[in-house]
Amino acid sequence: MTVVYSFYKSADHEADTGRDACHLQVGRMMIPSPFPPAGKRNEFLDIYEQASVDEKLVITEGDGVDRVMQEFTILKYEVLPDNAG
Repeated sequence: MTVVYSFYKSADHEADTGRDACHLQVGRMMIPSPFPPAGKRNEFLDIYEQASVDEKLVITEGDGVDRVMQEFTILKYEVLPDNAG
């Protein structure tokens, strides 16, 4: 996917839409997890595509005051060749 940053939002703070606000770590392995029980919700990670007029990639991590949401507009999908072999 080729995406462009839309916003970064931490807990109940205002969303940051500035150019340098994106906190996505390049190369970080992100595996979505089911919503955990109380006491472990800071481990929650959800990654999903939102179909709308502009398709979005949304990454939500943590819960409550530790919740962080990042949203990206999807510009293009492409499958890259597997060069492992």
